[in-house]
Order: sequence, then C-alpha cells, then structure tokens
Amino acid sequence: ECLLLSAMSYDRYLAICNPLHYAARMSGRACLQLAGGSWIGGFLCSGISTLSISQLTFCGPNVIDHFFCDFIPLVKLSCNDPHLMETLAVALILLFSLVPFLLTLMSYIFIIATILRIPSTTGRQKAFSTCSSH
Repeated sequence: ECLLLSAMSYDRYLAICNPLHYAARMSGRACLQLAGGSWIGGFLCSGISTLSISQLTFCGPNVIDHFFCDFIPLVKLSCNDPHLMETLAVALILLFSLVPFLLTLMSYIFIIATILRIPSTTGRQKAFSTCSSH
C-alpha cells in the first residue's frame, strides 16, 4: 500500500508541478508500470517474510500473546537466533515503508510549494482540491 500511495503522489506531483508534461509522462503504460511495480513490491515483501518465517524451527510453547500472528512475535517464539530475522524485518520496513513515505513527503512538499506560487486564490483552491483526497 505504501508503494501504491507513493505512485499516486507522483501522479499528483506531475499533475500539479508539470501539467503540460503530464499526458506524456503519465501515459497508460506509465500507470501500469507504477501499479505493477507496487504490486510486485508488495508480493516481494510478503514472499520474503513468508519464506523467512517458514525457515524457522519452533520448540517449546506455541502460544502467541497477540491478537494477530505477526512477524516479530513468531520470531521471538522460535528457537532460532532472532537477530537475523529482526534485522530482516527492519530492512523490509525501511525499504517498503520508509522510502515510499519519504518519496510521498517530498512530492507533497513540491506540490505545496508550487501551489503557493499560484497567484490567484481560485487557482490555488482548485489545485488544493485536486490533492486533498490523497
């Protein structure tokens, strides 16, 4: 989801900051590539997590004191050394959450800066309404 939101913020960035180039840069093919890349990234993250959890060995109590069966509680329940798996979890979080968040933040900083340079209040309101849903 973070990757898809980042792709959507790039779309808004192009629409507001480069409106004359929007049609050329955001073609149907570009939209499919952004959406497909988001889905592939999501499957990749899920696949890496699932594959790494399937390699764990469990011995002892098999009760998880959580409502959801999340990654970190499973790692702590296993007999394996948790440091490698916790490092993997942090790396996946950084790659698939923090990077898209920073890209989205940068897009919206540029969008807001561009909107504030629009001289008419009507134009600013229209531009803000374009981005307000996201």
